Amino acid sequence: DWEFEFLVDGLTKQKSRGREMRLLPKACLAYAGLHFPLKVGDCIFTGTPAGVGPLHPGQKSELKWRGQAVFYVDWL
Repeated sequence: DWEFEFLVDGLTKQKSRGREMRLLPKACLAYAGLHFPLKVGDCIFTGTPAGVGPLHPGQKSELKWRGQAVFYVDWL
């Protein structure tokens, strides 16, 4: 039930809760791990939810999980 938020260039593009995902994060990791080697620090993008849109070079994105910033990406 934890809240997450995805921001692009400081603007919130998605804000939701884990329970609202089509697949639970644990199930996504298990599935990906069957098909790809996963290492600490890997990021798995599971699709583009409504409102996020494409990401372009020069943009900065941030994922917050439970209010804490946990992941930053500068799109080169």
